[in-house]
Amino acid sequence: MADEFDNVYQAPTSNVDVSISGKADQIWRRASSVVVTAETLWPKRCIKCNTPTDKTLKRTLVYVNPWIYLSILVSILITLILALIFQKKFKMEIPVCEKHIAYRKRVILINWLLFLVVIAGVWITAADISQLGMVVSVLVLLVMTIFGLANRLAIVTKYKEPYIYVRGAKSRFLDSLNEFE
Repeated sequence: MADEFDNVYQAPTSNVDVSISGKADQIWRRASSVVVTAETLWPKRCIKCNTPTDKTLKRTLVYVNPWIYLSILVSILITLILALIFQKKFKMEIPVCEKHIAYRKRVILINWLLFLVVIAGVWITAADISQLGMVVSVLVLLVMTIFGLANRLAIVTKYKEPYIYVRGAKSRFLDSLNEFE
């Protein structure tokens, strides 16, 4: 009887592949976008470099119909109100490797440091030391915005129920997916 078990304290194992949902294979590509549904389980590969990973970043992705932005011609406040009313939110766990998580942390740190430069420029201008502070603040704020937008993890570009089009994945990851029909 003792020969049957190597380690009586070891948890039982099984070779049966159990998934949380049957939606794991419902992920496609269309041009440079990943097409998913709200229930899709992303494959355990980094969306940036396609390396295997168990790490995920939980994100709430928001979609606002681009036509709403036309209301900015009337008022920014009306645009904000319409965007808040008509936005669609999707909670997703996006797979990202350690290397890209570290890169993302560096991007966030750089943006915070740039924000401190903006605050310093506003303070210099408010203290009547130099008007150059405001010019620097506006330019750094512009750089912050462009840098932040260019380094986003993922963004919903289109929503056609039930399909969500997500941008942000690189070509290595996209090449591993089937084309959306």
